[in-house]
Amino acid sequence: MTLTIRDIGTCLCPANILWAFCIAVLCLLSMPAAARARCGLPDEVMRLVSDLYAFSSQGEAQGTRLSDRIRRDIQGIDMRDVNSKLFAVGLAESRSRIDALLHQAQNVGASGQISSPHLLRERLHSVERLHNAVCKLEEINAAQVPKSRPGSHAGDLSQMIERFGTTARMALLLGLTGVLIGLVLLVRLLYDWVYARVSNRRVCRITGAIEQELDVIDGTVTILGTRGCRFQPVNKGAFARAEQMAEKEGVFLVLNGKRFLIGTCVLQEHFLTLLFQRPMTRAAQEALLGLSTITPRFVPKSPNIRKRMRQRIARREARQK
Repeated sequence: MTLTIRDIGTCLCPANILWAFCIAVLCLLSMPAAARARCGLPDEVMRLVSDLYAFSSQGEAQGTRLSDRIRRDIQGIDMRDVNSKLFAVGLAESRSRIDALLHQAQNVGASGQISSPHLLRERLHSVERLHNAVCKLEEINAAQVPKSRPGSHAGDLSQMIERFGTTARMALLLGLTGVLIGLVLLVRLLYDWVYARVSNRRVCRITGAIEQELDVIDGTVTILGTRGCRFQPVNKGAFARAEQMAEKEGVFLVLNGKRFLIGTCVLQEHFLTLLFQRPMTRAAQEALLGLSTITPRFVPKSPNIRKRMRQRIARREARQK
């Protein structure tokens, strides 16, 4: 599929740019926080705790299925992770609580029964309290500013990024948003100039007129392209007459004795935007630009012109119906 300049312009319309910007901002806001392990004991340990609670509450009805899950939970626990967590917060001696729970969990997984429900509940509560204590101590340690040590710059940097993760993400969000806005504006500017080159729109001053049957309005063409032009009536009275003429069919632009049928006419503040029924040739445009009293130069397309053209065409079709 081949994209045209018109297609690119449609993609770069303000509504599409706004949608793209909103999506980009939402993606940035949904970025996860700085990479870190979840506080407390490893997930595998807490999964075992959850399954043991479920086993003790459901009884033998779900015994076989839960026994299999408990055995898988035990196999998934890496005691090196447990030791690392406990040692980091100064609770290495508390590993005995987890060992006691694992021992009873192995018995439950093997027999499918709980020999001492009360003892199991106590050990589950003990591990939960240990989990909460580890989580609290990790939060306290993370809130403390680490002291600088020789040869530990990489570790200090990672801890600073972890501590100031929210601030860093907000700064990244603002920076990327600024870059995104700049890129959108740059692409839009480049599109406007490419459009100007393709349509060969030139600033100029060429004396001409628009006419509809016997009504003639003098003025000046200030921008001339192959598809249309900008026409400025000679005075306010002529502009008022042009407002009435714009509502009629069979309007022509007259330049140097040549007549060009106007397909669409849009009123602006002090001028009219005229679209030709048939684009003029480059040769005809160059010949007319030679009559300009100023040196012609390229100019980007005017904003919102296409939208006003569509509104104008819609109103005309509504009147015809």
